[in-house]
Amino acid sequence: MRSRSAVNSSYRRSLTAALVCALLGPTTACKKTTKAPDQDIGAVGVLDSDERLLFEPSGDPEGLLGRPVRAAADGSWEIEDQRAPGCEVTVRREPRSGHAQYFEDAGRVASIGVGRSAVAGIAAKYGKSAKVELEIEHTEVLRADLTGTCGDKVITRVKVGTGRRDVLREKGGDVSAGAPINGVTASGKFAGWQRAGASQTWDQPQAWAFAVGGGTTSADDLKVFMKPRVTHGEKFIPEIEVARDMWLIVLYRDANGDHGVVLPDADPNRGPTLVKGGSRVLLPEFVAEALPGREAQSVKETLLIYGFPAEGDFKACRPPPGILTTAEANAYATELQGARVGGLPRHRWTSTSFGYLIEPAK
Repeated sequence: MRSRSAVNSSYRRSLTAALVCALLGPTTACKKTTKAPDQDIGAVGVLDSDERLLFEPSGDPEGLLGRPVRAAADGSWEIEDQRAPGCEVTVRREPRSGHAQYFEDAGRVASIGVGRSAVAGIAAKYGKSAKVELEIEHTEVLRADLTGTCGDKVITRVKVGTGRRDVLREKGGDVSAGAPINGVTASGKFAGWQRAGASQTWDQPQAWAFAVGGGTTSADDLKVFMKPRVTHGEKFIPEIEVARDMWLIVLYRDANGDHGVVLPDADPNRGPTLVKGGSRVLLPEFVAEALPGREAQSVKETLLIYGFPAEGDFKACRPPPGILTTAEANAYATELQGARVGGLPRHRWTSTSFGYLIEPAK
């Protein structure tokens, strides 16, 4: 890979050639020297539709994840100064390498802090059609696993790297449209652009772009898969899907309001295990049984599922070991739903329930 000084030198040579050809017209000499984009400078990068550039790179990439993003009065994006209360982020890192350049409209530039629109400042100083050019050495991509309710639009991905940022403004149409800039033929009128002097270079990896997605709520973390209606005497195995790694406690509540513990298993030789995110766990086999004297009626039972991303929180909330009597299970369920999970911050546990009917056998 060439050094940055070599890249800038290549940029000047390519731009000079482009201007000469544009001014002289389609001469034979220019046609003979036309070539494919200079691959030494790397590919022209393209931001995804959900991404924006940071006008000022951030030295706290992890701190950006999970922050709410909102539209400013001019339509640009502004990043809140902090996450919403109860929003917790687990960071996943993906190493990335390579060199690329980006040419983006100023409207795709965002600022950190409400009321500090970078777009408005660029437009006021350099014109509404100003563009931003970045030259990036990629380092990594950070992705957020969100817990709790973080917001409708939050930062879910951050791109990190070293590089340089320039603002480009139109020269006034003194060269033709479509000519190469920086050795790359791009759409629009890049040949009629010049650097405006608003340059910034950073040699330590910093966040320079981000993506926006929806913040999760705890109800999204757990899903139950089973039939909502079963027949008296029927055997069935419910499945629970988890969105992220967590430890599970599962109870059931019968038509009388009495409870039983399903997970963790009462067998001490089968200790609880961590359920990996994106996978499903099979519960022990159930046999649908109506209460004595109510076999001819449809009765409702309910599965109660609690998830804990941290093992320490799970251990503080798990049931006593061994088999519990009905009275003991009821007492535990009351304590779990009250003081135990009630004493934890909401973003440190999640829960859901699933009601099903036991119908009379035909």
